Amino acid sequence: MFATNNHSLNELQSPVNERDLVSLKKLSFDAVTAIARNLPSGQRIRTAAFCYGKSHLHEIGLAVAACCTLVELSEAFGRNARIVEAQARAVGAARQPRQKPNAARFTMLHGEM
Repeated sequence: MFATNNHSLNELQSPVNERDLVSLKKLSFDAVTAIARNLPSGQRIRTAAFCYGKSHLHEIGLAVAACCTLVELSEAFGRNARIVEAQARAVGAARQPRQKPNAARFTMLHGEM
């Protein structure tokens, strides 16, 4: 008979094996981005597109997209590349530790008058 396939005809096939995707889910945004930087461009683009389109892998897709160029994102997302780029940058920026206000300046402004 026919071999069974777990993918529908319109579903993208994952460019990363399932075991690696499970491992990526356990990592931080920055760690996923660091790993994605070492992937070949084509695999990085396909991984960003595949994961971005899956609700349970969406954050991984954004982390991978964060290290893609706009040209690369355009290959995967077409006219929506700028939107994906902005989302990826926003999530990455939100995860950066915030700088504490300058204590000396704070004292000057709110301390002695």
